[in-house]
Amino acid sequence: MAISTSLPESFLAMMAVTVNIGLGIAFVQAAMPVLAKLWSPERFGRIIGSRSVPISLAELRAHGFV
Repeated sequence: MAISTSLPESFLAMMAVTVNIGLGIAFVQAAMPVLAKLWSPERFGRIIGSRSVPISLAELRAHGFV
């Protein structure tokens, strides 16, 4: 607990948000190819490509709010 008392509250909140964003992105990036192939095998590449751009944009937007 000595570390948490020496750091500002806003820094700890920023780190928590960053970790949550990273976990969410890691989960979606790992699960999406499998789900896309199951849902629509004939349009696999298009689905993956169209999903990667919004993830990147959402990550940039989320970091702007922190």
